[in-house]
Amino acid sequence: MIPFVRLILVCLLCLLGAATGAQEDGQPWYEVDGLNEGLGQAPERLDRSTPRAALRSFIDLTNAERYEWAAHALNLSNLPKGHQAKEGPRLAAMLASVIERRIWINWSGLSARPDAMIESETGNHPRAGATRRNIRIEMVEVNGRAYEVRLARYKAGGEEPVWLFTPQTVDDIPVSTPNSGRGGSSSSCPTASRPAPAPFGPGSGSPCRSTSCCSACFSGERTGLS
Repeated sequence: MIPFVRLILVCLLCLLGAATGAQEDGQPWYEVDGLNEGLGQAPERLDRSTPRAALRSFIDLTNAERYEWAAHALNLSNLPKGHQAKEGPRLAAMLASVIERRIWINWSGLSARPDAMIESETGNHPRAGATRRNIRIEMVEVNGRAYEVRLARYKAGGEEPVWLFTPQTVDDIPVSTPNSGRGGSSSSCPTASRPAPAPFGPGSGSPCRSTSCCSACFSGERTGLS
């Protein structure tokens, strides 16, 4: 009887340890030195406190064509600070097109908690109670390769932690298109900063499907749709 009780106690301790240690590295967010410093102050209208709020705010702002505000929902850490104010709004417009045309959002499955804790009404989810700092919104397949659209939680210094589209997601947004950008004010989309085309854009073998951002692509000049 005693060995059986000990076994039960060991199992309970293992379950408790799994629940408390489910968060990667024991941290509820990624510590960073700064966030989008080239964009200036984030607008109050942008709610980045939870994954659901961040995505909803991003979509609301891009629908209203406030791309300079929506850019604050992207982690632009892979861009030089001096380029963020110019390229951020255009990247936000392009990502909005990808989301609108290619992604079905499961809003009920997107956490409305700052810690993105996995909740289960029945209690039978294997990771119920685990908090997260990085979640996948959807996977997009282009030319047989999969690319993920993800949100992650970041904290810079003494600021409040926020949920942003990850740098990898931003890198996979097209940064070079032949015609005017959906949210850009100049006559051309951002100059390419990488030699190879991004997976969601022209030259990837799959149309980005944005009539406003990539009109030449959508019309068939780049994808053979005509």
